[in-house]
Amino acid sequence: MLNEEQLAWQISHYTKPAHERTSRDDYMPQMDFESDFSYAIEKALELRTQNDVYDIRVVEWRDGEPEEDIDINAYKGRQVT
Repeated sequence: MLNEEQLAWQISHYTKPAHERTSRDDYMPQMDFESDFSYAIEKALELRTQNDVYDIRVVEWRDGEPEEDIDINAYKGRQVT
């Protein structure tokens, strides 16, 4: 059996801007993991349209380790495949 590389994308964001974070909960980001890159980017772009969503970050995870920050601005207004 071949060892397949495990890929996932973490989408994280905060519910308050940095200057308003005061409590421990304020400093805990909301996080989701997706196994589909296109869906992860679409979800991040959708989050940008919502209120109370700040500092959105998408990170590629490979074999359980964070590998690369994804610049979601590069995908704004484009079809993600």
